[in-house]
Amino acid sequence: MAWVTISQEYSRRNILQVLCQEVKGSIDGLSEMSEDEIGQILYKHLWGRRYLIVMDDIWSVVAWDIVKFFFPDSNGSRIMMTTRLSNLAIELSGGHVFQMQFLDDNKSWNLLCEIMFGKLNCSIQLENIGKEIARKCRGLPLGIAVIGGLLKKSNMTQAYWLYTLGNLNAIINLENDEYTLRMLRTSYKELPVHLKPCFLYIGIFPEDYEIKASLLIKLWIAEGILRPIDDKNLEEVAKEYLKELIDRNLILTAELRPDGEARLCKIHDLLRDVCLREAQKQKFFCVVSRKQKLHTPRGMGMERRICIDPENTNKEYSPLFLHALKYAPLVRSLLYKMHGYGDWEEALSLLRYRLLRVHSSVDGYSFVAHSNNDILEQANLRYLSLKSNFQSAPRLLSVCSLFWNLQTLKVDGRYSSEPIIASAIWEMPLLRHVMLYEFELPDPPGEHKFVLENLQRLSLVKNFKFSDEVVKRIPNLKKLKVKYERSGVEEEERVPNICINNLGRLQKLESFNLNIVLLDSCEKENIRRNLVSFPHSLKKLILRGTELDWEDLTTRIGSLPLLQFLRLSLGACRGPKWKTVEGQFCSLKVLQIADADDLKYWDTDSSHFPRLEHLLLQFLEELEEIPSSIGDIPTLKSIQLVGCSKFADDSAKRIKAEQEENGNEDLQVIIYSSSR
Repeated sequence: MAWVTISQEYSRRNILQVLCQEVKGSIDGLSEMSEDEIGQILYKHLWGRRYLIVMDDIWSVVAWDIVKFFFPDSNGSRIMMTTRLSNLAIELSGGHVFQMQFLDDNKSWNLLCEIMFGKLNCSIQLENIGKEIARKCRGLPLGIAVIGGLLKKSNMTQAYWLYTLGNLNAIINLENDEYTLRMLRTSYKELPVHLKPCFLYIGIFPEDYEIKASLLIKLWIAEGILRPIDDKNLEEVAKEYLKELIDRNLILTAELRPDGEARLCKIHDLLRDVCLREAQKQKFFCVVSRKQKLHTPRGMGMERRICIDPENTNKEYSPLFLHALKYAPLVRSLLYKMHGYGDWEEALSLLRYRLLRVHSSVDGYSFVAHSNNDILEQANLRYLSLKSNFQSAPRLLSVCSLFWNLQTLKVDGRYSSEPIIASAIWEMPLLRHVMLYEFELPDPPGEHKFVLENLQRLSLVKNFKFSDEVVKRIPNLKKLKVKYERSGVEEEERVPNICINNLGRLQKLESFNLNIVLLDSCEKENIRRNLVSFPHSLKKLILRGTELDWEDLTTRIGSLPLLQFLRLSLGACRGPKWKTVEGQFCSLKVLQIADADDLKYWDTDSSHFPRLEHLLLQFLEELEEIPSSIGDIPTLKSIQLVGCSKFADDSAKRIKAEQEENGNEDLQVIIYSSSR
């Protein structure tokens, strides 16, 4: 066996020399030999022998290409390579790629014990603290090795171990700075230039925070840190950058979408420390916490991006932070989570930064519309996320068109007492995402001819008309969430005529959420009759209250070629029987059915859902059974039932038993019989 560490800087000669010395020991005159001569010695020694070579920490396929000819293929020998780059592993491997995972809590504790005590046992007094120390290393063997080496040399007292637990990251970085941080920084330094700011930006999120990939992408775009690529929009570029960072194992995937893309991601604590250190060094952003000396806030005067750590702010410290922010007139990005306090005027002054591009606040921030002159000062805003009080949302929407550069508008105004009319949207050609609670979108005025080429998301539009004039102004819309609900019982309060047949003209639409509530039978029938054409681009569809026949579901929706996620709830479909046919739902991975009160019989076959992975059934109290053939779907991972009939529960248990008999131990069947 021989082991050679490659790293970023390597030479063919050094790799061959190390391997020769590993397999043969000391060799006279090796330093005077040529590279080919050293390679021949290695080849002849390995020929006919069974060997294992480990090439550790490879960063380039070239490192393998320049030496691979000196390894004879004989006697079942193996060469194992390690790399931090997932895409390189695939490129290098002619066989199996083993993806290393973080250690679980038990393995972390076992490794820590082995480092500290060898074959001896940990004392009972220290065991619980030790397990918590191991858990806080987040499964990273490097961190466990460093902290284990420190504790091994320390006093074995509860007081010292508790101190270590409370200062874990700082101790790891301080104890072995030249090793731990150098190893982690290497991954950052080797990033291409275009990925470095994207990686650093992740440090603004709190420790252990699960980051929505969609949010991260919006912020990257608003910050202007993406490099445009021909023929690709910025969202596509951002997704590629995110995947690159995941492939390099700098970002972890916490949850996947049905299409395999990351829904939630996170970063290890130690890598976040690298982000914070590099960001501070480069003045890329500033994370403000109560640990800082806020009585000298003028040091923030040159900061461009400021994030107030939500874990370290409360009613006592919020006014201090706001006072400190007065001394940062050049700030371009402001992200914070403030707890409630009374000095609203000082909070509102945050909106008067002329250079502000990103303003994101949640939980307790109340926006009150300023004069037009104040709003005009915010012409550089690209990302605005606020929680509005019940009075301010309509006023904000009436003047938001004055944010000329705005790309993302997110206002939680769910308690608004008056209708939110978002006609100003038609005057904002750079908008990409609009997320409001139940806003109305009238037809664009005749004098404005903007086509919103960049608009990709509208949510939640109330009584959306789908008129010809509207549909042709939003040609690239990808996500749409609508709700139909009459505001009263009078004739003039009826839902207006809806051209929902125009839905099929939104040819870029990928996600559609339709909710119908409180309509009379005529209004529902009008929507149901005209809901015949869905865009073939749809990947996710949620229907509620549409009262489609089950046959309509198969003929109108089953043929959608890209549909991966389908949720039907609260009367989305009606009738006692659903019969599917082969050739439908070819791409469906997630099927959820809830509150189908009259569904009794489901006639289907495994070939009718060839790619289904997850089945969720909720409150199907009349369903007599889940077809046993569902269990034969080769891709199926889970069946979950909530509040369904006893017959349905029993059939799910039979499916589980049958699959176990056939050797399928991986299928999960979860049953919750509790009522609503």
